[in-house]
Amino acid sequence: MKRAAELDQSCIDCHKGIAHKLPDMGTSRAPELIAQVGSGESSLLDEQTYFTALTKPLFYNEKTDVEAGTLNIATKVKVLETKGNRVKVGIDGWRKKIGAGRVIYYDFGLNILSAQLTKDAALEEGVMQVFEEKEDPMTGLMWQRVEAKIWTEKDYLVSDLQPLWDYARSTYSTSCSVCHTQPDENHFDANSWPGMFQGMIAFVNMDQDTQALVQKYLQEHSSTFDKSAH
Repeated sequence: MKRAAELDQSCIDCHKGIAHKLPDMGTSRAPELIAQVGSGESSLLDEQTYFTALTKPLFYNEKTDVEAGTLNIATKVKVLETKGNRVKVGIDGWRKKIGAGRVIYYDFGLNILSAQLTKDAALEEGVMQVFEEKEDPMTGLMWQRVEAKIWTEKDYLVSDLQPLWDYARSTYSTSCSVCHTQPDENHFDANSWPGMFQGMIAFVNMDQDTQALVQKYLQEHSSTFDKSAH
């Protein structure tokens, strides 16, 4: 399908006259991303870890349509329970001890988004478990290590993170070199990349899921984690 796009062709050019369905594009959101990484595992196992292939809604339980927040792309979760088309997942991370503390970050002191709960969900009994807390010496803010236990749909959960990073790396390399030579991933630290990347994407055509994935890829491959020289 990527080759067809390069030739300005559509799926019909290859599949016309064939008595079967077109390839499952998964979703109208980020179809090229989903074509590469897949739309999720055919079955999910309790107590196993998975990664989100798209940004996904969160729910209070296995039945309600009332959304309880957002689960960000490329976030690791542990499946705790399965009921029908939904799974209860555990989301580990850190939050700032301000307000309702509804935003979960990848690690202490790092603005790498894992999930954003609604205020009501963050305060709901049994959703958020708090462990240790410590002060960020850079900002003076207190942070808490937490785990949120909450529901999401079963789709777009994959067992391997690497295909997501491969797609993000390729997209960053091709899209962000149009105007200039793009900085190496470890040229900036994790908290500096969002501002730098937002300045770049104003000049490229990139859907929101892909933007979020590439930004997270850059943050998790930044100088914060890769200490090699620029």
